This record gives sequence, C-alpha cells and structure tokens, in this order.
Amino acid sequence: MSIYVVAHTYLDSINTAAFEDPNECLSAGRRGSYIGDPYKSQRHAANIRERRRMLSINTAFEELRLHVPTFPFEKRLSKIDTLRLAIAYIALLREVLVSELDPLTHIEKCLKGELRGRHADVWNTSGEKVPPIMC
Repeated sequence: MSIYVVAHTYLDSINTAAFEDPNECLSAGRRGSYIGDPYKSQRHAANIRERRRMLSINTAFEELRLHVPTFPFEKRLSKIDTLRLAIAYIALLREVLVSELDPLTHIEKCLKGELRGRHADVWNTSGEKVPPIMC
C-alpha cells in the first residue's frame, strides 16, 4: 500500500470540525485546548490545510512518475527530476508527432545523432549541449 494512500485515508478520517469551529481539536483528549487562543486554533487549521495541500502535490507527482518513462533499476525520481524528465518526454513526443518518419525510426535517428529537432536540447537529458539542427 502506498504511503500516499495511507496518508489520504488518515486525512480523510481527521475531524474536519477544525475547519468549521476553530475551537475543535483532532483528538478528544486535547479538545478545548484552543479555546481562548485564536492564534493556536488558526495555526492548527492552517497546518491541516497545508498537510492536505502537500499530500495533494505529492500524490500528483506520484501519478506523474507513473507516466514518465524511466529504467526499472533507477531510484525514485525527485520532484525536480520528475518535472524535467516530463518536459523532455513531452518535447520528444511533440517532435515524433511532427516528424515524417515513423516514431521508432525518428527516435533511433535522434539517438544516433543523425537527426536533431528544434527541441532536441530540451529532451536531451544527458547534460551535454547539442545545437539543434532543423529536421
């Protein structure tokens, strides 16, 4: 089970009264501990909103990682690497679509250096700068 599924289950089970009534708390043992201190109750509600926001972002990155091609033995991509690889992958797919070659031939020629499209520098993730040659 993914950590994100567990976290979603946890956040869904949280008493949402903290959003409706700032004096409410998550656990019965601490209920009322925010009464009389509006800063603490506002901070608590903001913390819950931030946790949910971050969970949503992390879930979206996990979903994106499923669609970006990687080698199976690679470690889990960081968020920035996931975004960079997604941008590169989209640029490559765009070039394949506008190419007059079939997709496999286009990619093989690009990998051999025989072809470089307008966005080859974007989807080339090797780190070396290659001047684009118009196809």
